[in-house]
Amino acid sequence: MSEAKVYLEVAERALIASYGALTNGIHEKATFLGYHAFESLGGAFCICKGTPYPRGHVQKINRFVSKSKHDRYALHVAQLAISYGSLRNAVLYPAVTASGAVIEPKNVISDSQARRLIGRTESLLKKVKPSV
Repeated sequence: MSEAKVYLEVAERALIASYGALTNGIHEKATFLGYHAFESLGGAFCICKGTPYPRGHVQKINRFVSKSKHDRYALHVAQLAISYGSLRNAVLYPAVTASGAVIEPKNVISDSQARRLIGRTESLLKKVKPSV
């Protein structure tokens, strides 16, 4: 299987797992799995375009946004990059505010927000998949 197709499969499996997490009421993990799917879609897209895909998280997202800027779904990619960029670490790790309050990952995003974000990621997958 080609590298691009493997990235696509990783994205599809991450989305399946994200829906499983939603079903079990673990929306913060579902969000992270949605992020992982998005990041993997970037790999599939970039590799198909002949562009190497970096290993660092920020570099991956930047490469996906940059490489897709002339594509018909560039705005979709850019909007998801912004949404996921602000959530990735927040849904994985607790954060401590300046006043010392601890923010739990499960309180960073609601179930309905996670469902919308994951749905938008699945929609992007349907757009990217035919070119892989």
